[in-house]
Amino acid sequence: MASDFFTIQSKDGLARTGIVHTKHGDFETPAFMPVGTQASVKSLTPDDVLLIGAGGAARAAAHAFMQSKVNTLWIANRTYDRAKRLADEFLENGKVKPIGLDDPAFRKSASSVSLIVNSTSLGMKHTLDSHIDPLEGFSIENSTLINDMVYNPLDTPMLINAKNRGVRTLSGLPMLVLQGAASFELWTSKQAPVDVMFSSARKALIAQSD
Repeated sequence: MASDFFTIQSKDGLARTGIVHTKHGDFETPAFMPVGTQASVKSLTPDDVLLIGAGGAARAAAHAFMQSKVNTLWIANRTYDRAKRLADEFLENGKVKPIGLDDPAFRKSASSVSLIVNSTSLGMKHTLDSHIDPLEGFSIENSTLINDMVYNPLDTPMLINAKNRGVRTLSGLPMLVLQGAASFELWTSKQAPVDVMFSSARKALIAQSD
C-alpha cells in the first residue's frame, strides 16, 4: 500500500470520488483535485450527495460529483440564492437541488443521502463558527459518509458528533495533502513523498490542538 492513510486509483489521473484505503478500513471519499501517479484511485458514484456550502470549494466539488453522475446533488447554503446560482450552472437541473440551511429539506436530505460534504468554514479553528456543527441534532444513517473539508482541527464538531453516533467520517486532511502532492509533482515532475506529507501535516495539526 502506498500510504498508511490512503490509496486512490483512477484511470485518467483525476480523482473525483473514490475509495480511501486507510489503516482503519476502507472509506468512500470525495477527492476533488488531480492527483499524481503515486496514488491509486478506484472510481465510484454515490447515489445521492448533500453538499453544504456554495463557494469556490463547493463549486469544484459539485462539478466533480455531476461528472461522476450522482443521482441527486443537494446544495445547501445559508443564502438560498447563492445555492441556486451554483445549481443553475448544470444542465441536469432536475438532479441538482438548491436549498437553504433553514429549509426543512436540508434536514430531510441529510437523512437520506449516502455522502455529506461540508465545504464551508463552519467548525474551523480560530473562527467565530468554530463550535458549530451544521448537522447537529440531525438523524443520519450509519451507512452515510460525512466528509469535512475543514482540516484544522482534524476532528471538527461535525465529525466528533458523527463519530459519537456511529457514523463514518473523513477529515479534510486527505484533500489537503493530495492537493499539495499534485502541486509538488506539477512543479517538480517528481513523485511526491506522500507518506511524509501525511505524517508531517498530521503532526503539525495535532501540535496546534495541544
